[in-house]
Amino acid sequence: MRSPLCTGNCKAGLQDCKIRPDMITIMLEQCSHETETHIRTLEHLTNENIQLRNRLTAIVRRSINPEFLEKAEYFHHQFIMEDEAVKIMRHDVALQEEALQAHTVYANEVMNRIQTMQVRLRKEMKSIETGFNKLKFDFYYYLGEFMGLASEQLSE
Repeated sequence: MRSPLCTGNCKAGLQDCKIRPDMITIMLEQCSHETETHIRTLEHLTNENIQLRNRLTAIVRRSINPEFLEKAEYFHHQFIMEDEAVKIMRHDVALQEEALQAHTVYANEVMNRIQTMQVRLRKEMKSIETGFNKLKFDFYYYLGEFMGLASEQLSE
């Protein structure tokens, strides 16, 4: 399938596509906008992850329930893994940002690399956001269940 950015002189797909000169600026602006959005999203995920870890720490300090402590270790590990995924993604986004800033040579191979990287970043950002939201709500549901158990034990 041919890209709307293409001149129509593609030989074997996107790698050989010649991008229309009038579309280069539009493409760069869109990629730049998405990259800025990714940066803000990663910052938000980092802050939320810190808040979740702080919440977990506060509850662990007050809990002596061995079942909760076991599950708390699981969530702590997941929060650390999420931090690592965000760090890797920040690096990838920074590379894309550098490529976008160094676009002064409008070589088709550079533009194709930027476009290919942008597609990959979209997929990875979707995966990170989806995974983080699942982890966050799993944690919230678990805390809700634990708090329900704790209040049942107190009323007995």
